[in-house]
Amino acid sequence: MSKITLSKLSYSFLAFFIFIAIFISLLYKQNGIIMTVNMSTAQGYTLNPKIYFSGVNQGLSEHNSRTPIDIQNTSYSFEIPDINTITTMRFDPTTKKIKDIRIENIQIIRTNWFKILRYTIPLTQITEHHQIEGFKKDIHSIQFSTLGNDPQLNIDFKVEVEPKSYILPLITLLISFIILMILAYLFYLYRHQKMSESVTTKLILYSLFFAFILFKTVYYKDNIRFGYPPDETMHLKYITYVQDKNDIVPQFENMPHYLSHPPLYYKILSLVTDKNISSNENIEKYRTLSMLLYFITVLLILYLGFSASLSNLGHFVYLSIITAIPMHSYLGGSITNDTLGMLGAILAIIAIKRLIEENYHTLTYVLLGFGGFLAYFAKLTSALLLFFAIIFFLFRMFYTHQWIQITKKQFLLLVLFLVPILYYQISIVLNYHGLIPTYNLTNPEAYFKSGFFVEEQYRQNLNHAQWAERMLHYIQGGWFGIHSHHSFGHAQWSGVLGLVLLHSIAIISLFIPCPKQYKTFGIIGKLSLLALFSVLIIQYFFSYKTHINAGYLGGLQPRYLLPFMFSFAIMASLFVERFKAYFIFNIFIIAICIHALYSDFFYFLQYYQ
Repeated sequence: MSKITLSKLSYSFLAFFIFIAIFISLLYKQNGIIMTVNMSTAQGYTLNPKIYFSGVNQGLSEHNSRTPIDIQNTSYSFEIPDINTITTMRFDPTTKKIKDIRIENIQIIRTNWFKILRYTIPLTQITEHHQIEGFKKDIHSIQFSTLGNDPQLNIDFKVEVEPKSYILPLITLLISFIILMILAYLFYLYRHQKMSESVTTKLILYSLFFAFILFKTVYYKDNIRFGYPPDETMHLKYITYVQDKNDIVPQFENMPHYLSHPPLYYKILSLVTDKNISSNENIEKYRTLSMLLYFITVLLILYLGFSASLSNLGHFVYLSIITAIPMHSYLGGSITNDTLGMLGAILAIIAIKRLIEENYHTLTYVLLGFGGFLAYFAKLTSALLLFFAIIFFLFRMFYTHQWIQITKKQFLLLVLFLVPILYYQISIVLNYHGLIPTYNLTNPEAYFKSGFFVEEQYRQNLNHAQWAERMLHYIQGGWFGIHSHHSFGHAQWSGVLGLVLLHSIAIISLFIPCPKQYKTFGIIGKLSLLALFSVLIIQYFFSYKTHINAGYLGGLQPRYLLPFMFSFAIMASLFVERFKAYFIFNIFIIAICIHALYSDFFYFLQYYQ
């Protein structure tokens, strides 16, 4: 066995043990006992409760008190000691005079590695003690008002044990994998790049932007009300439907929703379902898992830019566009199959990048096959974007005669990824007589009664010019703003001027030859941007055809193109590289990047206060 093979095995074992160490450490940190109180007010206030507890022959004291370690909407979580040591508890709901407070549930969750024990405190064991009026209780809830700044409730601490359950720590596994990805890439830089000032500057720049993306995505996850992101309630119904089913091809005609996507994303999220907790708590878990898929995508997009030999200005432009497109992080914090589609797309693009670099390692074809598999089984538009990128890559290969190299083993690997795709697609065609199991094919009776079909006498019948104008309106609201079941945008194009200018120079750069030192980066940018515009054209004609046939005015959401949004970042960064020697140009580009960043999260933040 060669030294190179031994070295690779050593690194593989090292990575495995580091992953296990991270995973066990995170699991250990999650062990503990949490008491959760579901408490709300008629006014929607966030309260500041506190608990006091004592054991046998002990009094209440500040030492044995706790404030919430986490507040999620109306759920207040406290870390408490072993419940066997507690005999009495006092609950101070707030420090203000507030009317109509309602407590619906008090639950204690004990996490012990892969096992969860749950206990409930019957609400009948709670009594009023101090500065409480209008106290009413039954087995379902407690209602009261507070009279001062020190209201108190007494709890007879006797718990009821619920059936224990076992968990699949998929979220913890993904977090461990993300940490390992970051550590592995830093180790790669340490081994293969001299830590010069420019590399250090890049690391700082990319770390800051990644931290900002993390912050705003988590903010959206925690603060956007369920059902606001696009089709989120339908996605939840799909998850519920596939929980106990293992069909590769679902029976779409029996589904309680209008979605026509393959089931992979929903099956993945259903793995973290806990039937012993509330639907709101499961929604939180679904959003978290979906967000982690998004974070892996973001890391890969950042890797794509970091690996390019750009100036600091070029990297700043790249990062600004990646960060400033509002719907990207907004979807990252919600339940949507877009996150899996984005992941599949960027994996395949990285594989194409390796092919352009003439890196024909088996990993390249695994990334290509796996990325295509994820994209197809996540969302049609993600697969279409990737399909056109591959078509343009093949056109370039035939034009330049730069043929790729592939072994029989690598070809068979690609076929293995292709087989389930062909099986699924053929099954759809045979069962529903169409390429996609659209609502009109799977449930025509419900379709004709839905908002997707408009009676002839009520249709607007727009012409091509009007439809193009409508699409432009959707682009303004859904690419440069937030377009969902609640939408935030800028009234004028001037509000997103910085981001529009960055997109404009990206489009201009598409028609300019790339400098030789940016060959790979430029080819990836052009292939992906051409693919994006190809799907945009298809979307225009497909949606217009649906409008003519059914009167439907939708189907124009630009979020379908988000898996390739990085193409604008690539081409814009290459454009500024040409003029980076001019001081005034640098100042101008920095200014529009700052404006682009402001027009996203910082502008919309005022709506969430």
